[in-house]
Amino acid sequence: MSLTDALLLLAFILANMAAGAISMFRYAQVSSILAQRHPDLWRTFQGYSFAARDAAGRFYCSRAPFRLNDPELSRAVIRSWIATGVWIAVILAAFATAVVRGG
Repeated sequence: MSLTDALLLLAFILANMAAGAISMFRYAQVSSILAQRHPDLWRTFQGYSFAARDAAGRFYCSRAPFRLNDPELSRAVIRSWIATGVWIAVILAAFATAVVRGG
């Protein structure tokens, strides 16, 4: 492994960690808004059962947050979706760079 490859690997590892942390922070903001303003809905997402995790996943991946008529929640959900998109873009850029440099 050359020095350039090692530095690229380090850069992508750090970028992946940063993008993942930002994405998790944004989803934590959505969770805190839900816990404060919509506690009845928040209670359905608690626990480690499949039903609770499935309900949370369906909520975050659907248009349900926009039906609650809470503009701050809607903005937080959009920001979390953007952060997840950036995280996926970083991972795809790492794979694309590896393919280009390997060939």
